[in-house]
Amino acid sequence: MKKTFKNYEIENILSVLNSPDSLLHTSDPNKKLSVKILWKLSNNFDEFRKVYEKINQMREEINQEYISDEKSEEVIDEETGQMLRKVKDEYFKEYTQKIKELMDIDNELEISGLPLDDIENLAMTPADFNSIKFMIMEEN
Repeated sequence: MKKTFKNYEIENILSVLNSPDSLLHTSDPNKKLSVKILWKLSNNFDEFRKVYEKINQMREEINQEYISDEKSEEVIDEETGQMLRKVKDEYFKEYTQKIKELMDIDNELEISGLPLDDIENLAMTPADFNSIKFMIMEEN
């Protein structure tokens, strides 16, 4: 089934599923997934990771545009004492607008669906459920 995701949604889903105690990485026996579910999750998240790599590549290109001495300045991080580059105030709105535009881009992906019956007995956190709910196929 085809589903549309904004770049920020892809980042959010991957951040939950990459956490050590997520459905994909947990050692909790109540969260053990069948091979079928793992296969579908793996296929879907491979697609997400491909898009995520493009997001990071484009974000890096935007960052490079604003890292010059003309558009950024060196500042000292008050917490760490490290020297950082900060986009100058006069370019900050333009910079954030480009990042927002990047994060709002739609991606249409082919998703492997999961029947509700396949996951209804899993012990999931709300974050786990929210990260896979787009895969749940509606019952007819």
